[in-house]
This record gives sequence, C-alpha cells and structure tokens, in this order.
Amino acid sequence: MSTQKGNDHRTRSPKYKNTVAFKNTMHDTSKRTQEINHLSLDSLCPRCTGIIEWKAKYKKYRPLTQPSVCTKCHQKTIKRAYYTVCASCTSQLKVCGKCGQSCELMFSSEEKSQQQVNHEFENSLRELRERERRTLLRIAQSSGKESSKNSENGHSQSTIPCGLHV
Repeated sequence: MSTQKGNDHRTRSPKYKNTVAFKNTMHDTSKRTQEINHLSLDSLCPRCTGIIEWKAKYKKYRPLTQPSVCTKCHQKTIKRAYYTVCASCTSQLKVCGKCGQSCELMFSSEEKSQQQVNHEFENSLRELRERERRTLLRIAQSSGKESSKNSENGHSQSTIPCGLHV
C-alpha cells in the first residue's frame, strides 16, 4: 500500500497471501526451540503473557544468557528472559514479572496445573458413556453437598479435579 497522502483506502485484495501459517519448528527442530515452545509463563499479567507467547510462536524469543538484576530488590536473581522482577518479589508484592504492575489476573504454576487437571478431567468425562458420566456427576454432587455439611462441622473429604468432592 502506498504511503501517498490521501491514498489510505485500498479496493483490491493483497497480491500475495500467506496460504500456510508460520510454524517455528518447520526447519528448526533443535532442543532450544523445543524448550522455548514449552515455556511455563508464571506470574505474568495477561498482556505480558501474550507478548512472550507471540515471541515464542514467531521465533523472536531470545533466552537469557546471564542472570539479570531485579528492579525491586536489586539482586541478580532473574533467570528468565524478558522478566524484570524476580520470582520472590513477584510473589511477595503480587506484581507482574515483566511489566511490574500489580495485577489480580496473574496465574501461578500451581493454578495452571490445577486448570490443566480440570481440563483433563473434563475431557475424560466427555469420553465416558452417558450413563457412566451421569452416575459420576451424581455421586460428585451428592458428596459435594455432604462435604459442605461436613466442612461446617469441621470434617474434610478428598477433592477430585474440577472442584468436585468424593
């Protein structure tokens, strides 16, 4: 598209279109690329998570070679690329590890693992037959009611994924 003044409305489609999406492992199947693809992004706000995921997806992510200095405690404790606040400061101050802003929508590794377990549980529920699924959910609901009564009395029961009690 031309940058000529007043020429900002294009009437035709682009001449060259991407027919296949970019894959960062197409020509490079190295160990470093695999590690970058399987990064766990802990204690980041949704915006910073999206930024780092984009960098990993389009091969723009560059791993950290030396520990860098935390902006809060001024110690050389940052071991991950693009982070500016160390893990201990993010947990204490409840701030994003990259931008340093306080954010309530951050996910820790424990919460992500719990979400993954919940997702796997829901997938396994989908694979069950209808009768088995309803039986399992009925048992979970009845025990959930019992556990709420028991929690008032001070008793506790074991918990299965998705917040269901058995």
